[in-house]
Amino acid sequence: MLLNLIYRDQKGAKLNSEEMDANFRALVLALTEHTPSKVAQSYAGWIRSSENNANDQSWIVLASVTVPAGTMGPNSKLVVITDGDAPSSASTKTFGVDFGGSNIGAPTLSGTSITLKSIIEIQNLGSLTSQSIANSTNFGAQTNARVSTTKDTEQGVVIDFKVKWSAPAATENITLRGYSIWHYPGS
Repeated sequence: MLLNLIYRDQKGAKLNSEEMDANFRALVLALTEHTPSKVAQSYAGWIRSSENNANDQSWIVLASVTVPAGTMGPNSKLVVITDGDAPSSASTKTFGVDFGGSNIGAPTLSGTSITLKSIIEIQNLGSLTSQSIANSTNFGAQTNARVSTTKDTEQGVVIDFKVKWSAPAATENITLRGYSIWHYPGS
């Protein structure tokens, strides 16, 4: 069926090579124009070890990704997925995500919670410079309001993945197992 769209005209007549090439390019564009695309993904794993002092309470960036200039359109969105691990302990571990230097998410693990899968949506609101962020602490119903940013997505925007403890922690590791960033085009 798809090959007929490339090799034949609407009446079924065979097309020449230039017409087939033009039909192929138009078909590829139509299929990809509204298809999500991967911006970045890595599951290399990054580890932060506690020092059992006040430094544990400071953010440390474990990974950074620059979303290329022009990736987002005025009504598109990025979906940022974070995957992390931490030990079962009394300390609270926070996995932060920054978008262009603004914190947009900071889900925590404490007690027996030892794994994290965070999904944050960054939505351009009919503009290249106005965003709304959903799911800043977890995915689903939340009591916190949406986060708003005003980053110019015509320029490259850095997404930082960072971690910290709420208090000094003795001999613990926080692991950023990996991340995925996906772009969903808008209409």
